[in-house]
Amino acid sequence: EALWQQLSSLALKDSKPAIAERCYAALGDIAKSRFLHKINKISEAHAKANDYQTQGLDNYLVRAKLEMLNKQYKAAEAILVENGRADEAIEMYKEMHRWDEAVGVAEMANHSDLENLKRHHYQWLMETGQEEQAGMVKEKEGDHMGAISLYLKGGLPGKAAAVVAKVGAITFDRGILDSIGAALTKAGMYERAGEFFEKLQKFNEARDAYRRGNAYRRAVDLARREFPGEVVRLEEEWGDWLVHQRQLDAAVNHFVEAGQSIKAIEAALECRQWQKAAAIVEALDSSSAGPFYKRIARHYENARAYEEAERYYVRARLPGEAVEMYTRVDKWEQAHKVAVTHMTDKEAAVLYTKRARELEAQGKYKEAEKMYLTVKEHDLAINMYKKNRKFDQMIRLVSTYRKDLLGETHLHLAQQLEADLDFKEAEKHFLEAKDWKSAVQMYRANEMWDDAIRVARTHGGANASKQVAYAWAVSLGGEAGAALLSKFGLVEQAIDYAMESGAFMHAFELTRASMKQKLPEVHLKYAMYLEDEGRFKEAEDEFIKADKPKESIDMYIHQQDWASAMRVAEQYDPGSVGDVQMAQARLYIERKDYANAETQFLKAKRPELAIKMYKEARKWEDAIRMAEDYMPAKVQEIHMELSASMPGNAGGGGSVESIVARYKLLEKQGQYSQAIDICLNEMSKEVTGDMDSLEKAWEDAVNMAMDHCRSRSTEVVSTVATRLIDIGRYPQAAEMYVSIDAFREAVDVYAQANMWDKARQIGQHQPQLSGYVEQQYTQHLTKTGQADQLATTGNTSAALDLYVRQGEWDKVHQLAAEQGPEAMGKYAYMHAKVEAQRGSCKSAAAVLSKNGVLPKSECFELYKHVARELLSSETHDHQAELELKGMLTKLVFAMSSTPEADAAEFADFRRLLEVAHFTVLKTKTKLKGWHDMSAKQATALLRYVGDLPADKAFYEAGIACKEANSLNMAFVFLNRYLDLTEAMEDPESGNIIENSDFVDTDIPYDFVLPEKSSVPEDKHEEVRDWVLALSMDQQVDQTLSMRTCSNCGADTYEAALRCHECKTTSDLCIITGYPIPTGERLVVKGVDPPVFARREDWNRFVSDFGYDPWSGNTQSVGY
Repeated sequence: EALWQQLSSLALKDSKPAIAERCYAALGDIAKSRFLHKINKISEAHAKANDYQTQGLDNYLVRAKLEMLNKQYKAAEAILVENGRADEAIEMYKEMHRWDEAVGVAEMANHSDLENLKRHHYQWLMETGQEEQAGMVKEKEGDHMGAISLYLKGGLPGKAAAVVAKVGAITFDRGILDSIGAALTKAGMYERAGEFFEKLQKFNEARDAYRRGNAYRRAVDLARREFPGEVVRLEEEWGDWLVHQRQLDAAVNHFVEAGQSIKAIEAALECRQWQKAAAIVEALDSSSAGPFYKRIARHYENARAYEEAERYYVRARLPGEAVEMYTRVDKWEQAHKVAVTHMTDKEAAVLYTKRARELEAQGKYKEAEKMYLTVKEHDLAINMYKKNRKFDQMIRLVSTYRKDLLGETHLHLAQQLEADLDFKEAEKHFLEAKDWKSAVQMYRANEMWDDAIRVARTHGGANASKQVAYAWAVSLGGEAGAALLSKFGLVEQAIDYAMESGAFMHAFELTRASMKQKLPEVHLKYAMYLEDEGRFKEAEDEFIKADKPKESIDMYIHQQDWASAMRVAEQYDPGSVGDVQMAQARLYIERKDYANAETQFLKAKRPELAIKMYKEARKWEDAIRMAEDYMPAKVQEIHMELSASMPGNAGGGGSVESIVARYKLLEKQGQYSQAIDICLNEMSKEVTGDMDSLEKAWEDAVNMAMDHCRSRSTEVVSTVATRLIDIGRYPQAAEMYVSIDAFREAVDVYAQANMWDKARQIGQHQPQLSGYVEQQYTQHLTKTGQADQLATTGNTSAALDLYVRQGEWDKVHQLAAEQGPEAMGKYAYMHAKVEAQRGSCKSAAAVLSKNGVLPKSECFELYKHVARELLSSETHDHQAELELKGMLTKLVFAMSSTPEADAAEFADFRRLLEVAHFTVLKTKTKLKGWHDMSAKQATALLRYVGDLPADKAFYEAGIACKEANSLNMAFVFLNRYLDLTEAMEDPESGNIIENSDFVDTDIPYDFVLPEKSSVPEDKHEEVRDWVLALSMDQQVDQTLSMRTCSNCGADTYEAALRCHECKTTSDLCIITGYPIPTGERLVVKGVDPPVFARREDWNRFVSDFGYDPWSGNTQSVGY
């Protein structure tokens, strides 16, 4: 490619256009190749015309075009003009839009079409937005007004102002001049605008323009001439602007001119003009000058001009700053001189204190102390040494200046040193504070016992050292502690301590060696220790050694080890044997084990206590038995007590035991009826919560009745059975009824207890009750909600009803499916009704679509309600549309199979099915991107306005047609939508909706307006704007599309199934909803009653989806 490029350049240079053409063709530069081809044709024609006596390159056109190719336009122009071809030169420039050169050539050649060329030039400049060039043309022609207009239009107010300046303002209208000034201002050319306004003698506007453009020099000059009173303000503004521009030095003078001393000083300080700033500050009052003097002083301090800095600090009334300055550079004499000359004592004290703290922070404690003491701040100096742990220096100052606090200081230091674990130094200060006990305590706390004893012995004497030794022993514990006490001659304390710390072996050793009289005490303490440890046998031995067998017996009694307690009592303390038996008896009484308690009382030879026990427990029979066996003299007394406890004697029934004793006594005496009455009347839940005792007493009553009072058996059994049921003893109650052949009552009891196997056993032995048992069982399952069990037992109807009440719809439909289509439809209707009442018509349709429908008139209102709600929804829910179609398909099929079905109702539901069918297809084809087919389906749906909300139907048809680029249909439908919404918004206004567009169509126009809109409100304005815009487009036909009737040849509405002229009806295409043209009908296979489709639309749909959209059957294309 590079070689071709190089060759082409050389060819052009050597005037070889043929070679150059070939090169550019090879490079793919078609434009140059074609241009060179034209040149070569001209060259060839020229050579041929001269019989090839001359070369074609000698032709002026060839040379001119080669110059054009090399972009040498002036050379090409010269060649053409020389050869009288000015027109071609002009045309060359026009092709390149170089109109100035073209006009120049025309003027030079005095061309006849010059004016026309100029006009075209001007027109081209205007069309291409070159107002500046157009203005220059006008200006050149002397059309100054035209030039100004163009300059302003092109956003060039400066050039417009230049024209005015050149010609003179007097020749122009005031409005034009104002426009120029406004344009200059708008373009931000404020200084030019100011000059312009000044020339027009509009001084206010000129001043404002200069200010806006920050041309303050010109603004001030103008103000001096025209507005002397504003000069000061402008000078200040000028200074502010210069500050903003960081031209601080220049700003100072302007602030001074404006009398703004503060701003002048700030500017001077910012630009480090210190002397100038100081000169200006001197003119201020002292309160205002202070901060500036301070800043100037800081500068001189930083520059190490300390005397100058001092002078300005003093002027700023900050002598303290001067003192600090001198102290920082160690010029103490100068600092002192300033302090004495210019500061009060209090101020000096504050300053010295501050400086002392700084020295302290630097570790210069001696210098800091000197400054503290100079201003008599002794405490601060003391505290300085304390903080920095210079305790010797601290004590030195305290001894000198705070003698009364010396002891307290020693104590405080000792505590601090103790916390720092510096015990020796702490001891030193404790002793200096005359508090040796704190030193001892310190050593004790840190287990430095030798040092504690040393200090105690030295400063507290022998007793103090012994106290410390005892504390040491306590801390050691055990034998080590006792040995320590022995070491210090504290034997008895050592023994006591050894026992307290559990070191009993060591205690025994010490006792045997030094204090034998204390040995029993040690054995007793050891025994008590062993008892606490649970080592009872060892504890027993130690109690015996301590001569305390009673304590050993008590130990075993406490542990309820009766055998060991008895053994020790018999061996070492026979007098305590009875105590053991009595203790054991008391334990049995607590456990209500009266028999074993009785045994122990008898072993202890205390039968009277056994009798007392039974009496207190109201066990009168046992009390009488014991008295008869061991104390006959008390029998009569017990009988009297028992009689006293009976009703009528003591005023109540008494305890359970007394009641039982009384009816038992009556039973022995043969007074059975009275005994039964006591059992039934006095034994109740109010008397005792022991259900076993109640059952036993009532059973005794039944037994007495059955054995001795047969006439009362039925009464007693019924009463007892009722009582047993009341306390939950169902099996016993049922057995009672069986014993008197009351089998039905027994079944009722078993049913109440849910003991159905027992109930069925009775049914097996008593066949007349088997049905009754199953009836009771069914009622039980229904009442307890056991629908699954009902279904298992074959009670299908009851199970279904129970599932419905429980809301177990999946189980309802599953069980109904086993019963057949009618049951499925019935329960699907019930379920759908519940869902519809909840406001979920989608769920209702899904239930009916899945589980079937019931084609009965009482169900039709629900089906219509579900259909209307889903078809009028604002939002598109494709799944809901599918469920609705499934529901209606099943309903229409069921009604077509039912001869008695109402024809009108069938027609209504067939029509609703078609609505649902085309709604589903519209969504499906739109998702597929088939906008033309989706538009047809939406248009066909207009046939069903009334079943569909009118506003929604027309809106969706209009939008679908718009997406399919069928703008005329979209315009008509959306315009209709707007008319409908306006009528719906104000139904009382009496607005008459224009129906002329739909007169000869099958689109209804006599329908009830919807009460509420089914289209989102935000879509309304979008539609209005679009319809308004389209109404202005004259290229769009604003009428419905038409078709030619195949029967009569008349033009009729394209989507109408019936020709409005001849009334011929076409078949409905089940794909698009449009009429099927003659000769294009295809019968859909496998559908009864038959449906049809236009062959082209059918093949398009089926080839992509593979099924018939009406029935859902798999299908193939048809020809």
